[in-house]
Amino acid sequence: MNKRQTLLTVPALLLLVAGCGGTSKPTADVSGTVTIDGAAVTGGSMQFVAKDGPTFRVQIHDDGTYSQTELQPGDYVVTVETESINPAKKAPVYGGPQGVKMTNKASPIPPDAGGAAGGATGTYVAIPKKYGDPKKSDLKVTLAKGKNDKVPIELKSEPKGDGKGEKK
Repeated sequence: MNKRQTLLTVPALLLLVAGCGGTSKPTADVSGTVTIDGAAVTGGSMQFVAKDGPTFRVQIHDDGTYSQTELQPGDYVVTVETESINPAKKAPVYGGPQGVKMTNKASPIPPDAGGAAGGATGTYVAIPKKYGDPKKSDLKVTLAKGKNDKVPIELKSEPKGDGKGEKK
């Protein structure tokens, strides 16, 4: 080997050795079912929001199940949103009165911030808005290293009426 080849080979080998001996962070895999009052939430998305870390977005499948791999172990607030698949929701109009009406299906603009990458799918189920806000959601989970199977995400409907026995 000449001097130039040696100068190029040594740094490459050092990078390779450093990459092999590096410490990898432990990960957590999670799966379960999302329900509201015992019935499956059949579409939308959810987020696992860490207090001092990343947020992980997860798709809710049409049978109410979800699964995600390689999260960081720890405590999370969970948010759930279904409005991105609400068929009654009006699509925004961009560009003023002459603008083109955009829909989630053909839109180059991603769905609402709550929607999953590529757009959430499934059948719309209305849920209380508090579950979409990490500051208001009371859904909390602690994920341990390794598999966290059958972690239920259980939502409750908001009570109807004004608390005086009247229904609105």
